Amino acid sequence: MTFLQPLPKAHIIRVSERKAFKNCRRQWDYSYNQKLEPADKVSGARELGTAIHSALKMWRNPTSPYDLHTIWSEWVNVQAELEPDQIELGTGMLDGYLRYWGEEDAKNCVPRLVEHTLYAPIPGTKVWLQGTIDCLWEIAGRGMFVLDSKTFTEMLTPTDIEHDDQMTAYIWLLAKNGIKVRGGI
Repeated sequence: MTFLQPLPKAHIIRVSERKAFKNCRRQWDYSYNQKLEPADKVSGARELGTAIHSALKMWRNPTSPYDLHTIWSEWVNVQAELEPDQIELGTGMLDGYLRYWGEEDAKNCVPRLVEHTLYAPIPGTKVWLQGTIDCLWEIAGRGMFVLDSKTFTEMLTPTDIEHDDQMTAYIWLLAKNGIKVRGGI
């Protein structure tokens, strides 16, 4: 597959940056323009989310010979950043993930892109949008779907998901790069 690439020195806006801008413009300015970071970083949710994301990325790699639990155990042993309760929570989340999808269902899903960064020019501007999708799955007999893994403290409602700018942006980026997607998961 050939993907669009921005010209050198093009102005790029990231999908996550758009979300930050909409949530709190001051925090967006501090993070993205002034490159400031909190003096006291609070660990916890972000580290757990990153750990889950990393394990799923390795598991989705079609050449990975390991099951998800082996990958998670290895990751936890190498990265000593998580507290015991976070490890337990992460294990439970991945157990739920496997129960929901099941090993057989996962076999019907072929990962076509994993942690892939896409770009597309925003019409009427000199700005490019950038987004990194977790996974583009081809589901047997159904087509291509964007899979976006989330770790939340509470479940999202169907309305939350329907109005998720991130998923909409990923589907738009894929379309601009010539990939027809049936929807998001």
